[in-house]
Amino acid sequence: MVNKYESNRGETATRGAVGNVSVLHGSYGRIVFVSDIRGNVRLLNQIASETKARAIVHTGDFGFFASDSLPRLSDRVLRHVVQYSPLISPKLRSLLLDTEGSALRQGFVSNAEAILSEFPQLLDQSITLHVPVYTVHGACEDIQVLERVRSGEYQIPNLHLIDEATTHALDVGGLRLRLLGLGGAVVMHKLFDHGVGQNNLAGAQGAMWTTILQIGELLETADHVYDPSEVRLFITHGAPGRDALLTQVAHALRTDYSVSAALHLRQVTAFNEFGVNPSLDLFREKILHSHSQFEEVWDAVKTQVNQVIDPSQRSLLDRALQVVLQVPQPITPGGRDESTWKNTWYYNLPDAPFGSLLFDIHQARISVETRSQGTSFASRLHSKPGNSVRANVALPRLPDGTTRPSGPASIPKIPVSSNHTLSESSENVLFLGHMGGAFPISEADVRAYFGEHADGVVRVQFFPAERGGRRDKEEGRLRTFVHVVFETEAKAKEALACRGRTIKNTSVVPTLEPLTRKAPHERRDRKDRTERQTGPPSADSTEANEPRESSQGRERSEAPNPTADRRPVPLPENSAEPSQRQRNAHARSGRKSRNTAGSKDTKKPREAPVRAADPSTEKPAMSSGVDTKPNDS
Repeated sequence: MVNKYESNRGETATRGAVGNVSVLHGSYGRIVFVSDIRGNVRLLNQIASETKARAIVHTGDFGFFASDSLPRLSDRVLRHVVQYSPLISPKLRSLLLDTEGSALRQGFVSNAEAILSEFPQLLDQSITLHVPVYTVHGACEDIQVLERVRSGEYQIPNLHLIDEATTHALDVGGLRLRLLGLGGAVVMHKLFDHGVGQNNLAGAQGAMWTTILQIGELLETADHVYDPSEVRLFITHGAPGRDALLTQVAHALRTDYSVSAALHLRQVTAFNEFGVNPSLDLFREKILHSHSQFEEVWDAVKTQVNQVIDPSQRSLLDRALQVVLQVPQPITPGGRDESTWKNTWYYNLPDAPFGSLLFDIHQARISVETRSQGTSFASRLHSKPGNSVRANVALPRLPDGTTRPSGPASIPKIPVSSNHTLSESSENVLFLGHMGGAFPISEADVRAYFGEHADGVVRVQFFPAERGGRRDKEEGRLRTFVHVVFETEAKAKEALACRGRTIKNTSVVPTLEPLTRKAPHERRDRKDRTERQTGPPSADSTEANEPRESSQGRERSEAPNPTADRRPVPLPENSAEPSQRQRNAHARSGRKSRNTAGSKDTKKPREAPVRAADPSTEKPAMSSGVDTKPNDS
């Protein structure tokens, strides 16, 4: 992981971090921020002309590729460049991506339209930059080309690098903007790997990343040029909103604005930590998570780094560790960190063809404008309302006597009571019962269960399971089941072949027999009818009936009464139509009444407690004989 730690302190001094001040004459100026031109240098001049900007700040993936860069790129990086390059036509891109390895490289050699970047045209000045351009390097650059630019071997008018050792300031009407930069991708496990870089730059095979020594040198450079009257801008390729390590660096730099790239969104995003974190503690947790990730890497390489690092780099490493390993403390009111927490603004840019950020500076006031190509919703113009998917929502049972309002948003109702019928014909509906062990399940689970027969499914209706304990002994548990409506009866019967399959390891048996459940109000109605007919049971009446069971049975067989009232037991008002099971119970009760009325028992049974009768519901008196099947012989 640790390759080279060669000193870069002498180069820093020769490049001069303090004296790079560009004055934009006048009290008014516009600065535009863009990202990822990917070698399309002409686009910079076009953007400057459209926005009337007097300077451009670029946030990485500039396209630092020379004519000799092709052999140094890995196959993966080369394919990435081809896939996203704005300089390659779609037809040629498709042709190149269909090839692999050496064939892909040969395609660049044999096709004049296949170019990596317009940077060579900047070198020979066939293309010139119309306004000053300040840029950090990105994640996809040729490190050797970048080192030649840093060393001064490549001289390009109006092109200025921003890095850990070089900072620039733009003076607009007396207001000075300090540009502090950190290039490359932030990859935690590569912070101590310099690749093939000769100095603090890190990269290899066309990829570049940030190192811990770059962070340390940036912090020292920022301290060296600190001026409280300046507006500080932190220019990075990585996004501080995603990489909390960069957020820690931004706070240590006392940044006013952070401008970054790397997310490739279609619009400019803007936020500050105070606006997106509900509390300071949540923000501290984000920093602590990054701290723990870095500490894990640091513990793994600490011994090796300490063996190879030289004294001139020790101060850079210690300065970086001081920031990265610092555990965030609660912020005191009015402290410096609280100001950073509330006032540092973060901007993330889309690729240059899709949008930009504009600072309009006038009389020491910075106004911010964002420009975006936007998001196309043209596909929605052709969508039909009928194609919308309606969610299967299990609605709660309504109170007795109420109805659910109908309307466009209402869901077709399938009553759960056995006394009602389905809105569809029962012949094309399969019922899946005993589903409690598989819940919760979705419509996709049900369709997957039917497999090859799922195409015939029109609708899946779920009935929720009331899985809690019973509130009283009269109210039982409700069974959990699903109605699956098929297009035709034939398809429903064909789907019966799925018996034996499981849903979430629960055996499910589809059937054409309706699986019913009694609603709680039906069970309560039955109990109320019984009490109105016979009165509530008491201990005395139970005691009196038990020893007379055999004699009553004999008396019923000896003296049946053919003239007894044969009318069925009347039902209470507003009751549902009785089921077959209820009709059988009424019939048995009627037979008991007839046999009891004709008996010649001379022993008078004990009287049941007197119960006040409701005149509106008074019924003919009936005996509360024992539930013994009469002898019809």
